[in-house]
Amino acid sequence: MPRVEEEKQENSAASERSEIAVTSEPETKPVTWKRRLLSWSWQLIVILLLYIVVISWMTSSLLAYGKTAPHFALKDLKGKTHSLQQYRGKQIVLHFWATWCGVCKTNMPVLKWMASAYQKDPVLLSVVQDSHNLKKIREIQRAKGISYPILLATRAMLKSYRVSQFPTTYFIDKHGRVFSKDVGFITPFGFWWRSWISSIKTWLGK
Repeated sequence: MPRVEEEKQENSAASERSEIAVTSEPETKPVTWKRRLLSWSWQLIVILLLYIVVISWMTSSLLAYGKTAPHFALKDLKGKTHSLQQYRGKQIVLHFWATWCGVCKTNMPVLKWMASAYQKDPVLLSVVQDSHNLKKIREIQRAKGISYPILLATRAMLKSYRVSQFPTTYFIDKHGRVFSKDVGFITPFGFWWRSWISSIKTWLGK
């Protein structure tokens, strides 16, 4: 009998210790939508900062912000000449690409959208680097259904705009100054906010 009593006491003590251990575990708070929103916000900020750092590094060799865009006069595929001067008073999107550039081709639907959405202002001018390869350029033009002007670059023009990577895009304001620049794929939002910023600067008289 004493042994049975001892076993009962030991089992009771073990049960009490188990209950204490369970009740002493810290309660885990459920993840609320506010915490998730805060986490997502911080992640977005980090991504934006990284994007700014990368883009700043990639565009560091291009023309400086606020610099007057160098003059150019280039022929398009139809033989018509386009110059910087004739578009004075309008925003210009000067987009440099090459026939061998995969990203450039991927970006063409966005350029088509931009050209049809804005039409007259800003003006989209597409400048192809390997201008000697007219057959390939025309093939891409037909395959992609391009209707915006494709200008044939010269070495002097590429050098004056410091273009060595493709695609490279300059955003030129109504006064003929560089107000933004980018290397790589351009999104519709990227076009929109740059055009908006340029319009605000023009309205403010800057």
